[in-house]
Amino acid sequence: MKPVLYGNYPNPFNSSTAIRFYLPKEADAEIAIYNIAGQLIRDYDLADLGAGEKQVIWDGKDSHGQTIS
Repeated sequence: MKPVLYGNYPNPFNSSTAIRFYLPKEADAEIAIYNIAGQLIRDYDLADLGAGEKQVIWDGKDSHGQTIS
C-alpha cells in the first residue's frame, strides 16, 4: 500500500485545520502548504514517523507566523 493524503477537516476552516495522512511503514514525511498562486506558505518536515494514520494541525499561519487570509 502507498502513503495516502486525506482531505483536511474542517474544510473550509476558521482558525485551524487537521491534515490527515497514512503511512504504510515507518518513514520521513513532508507536508507543504501552497496558496492558490502556487507559492509555498508553510511546510512541515516530519522525521521518523511510525506506520499508521497521522495528522498535522495547521493554524492558518505562514512560516513567519503571519495569519493567511
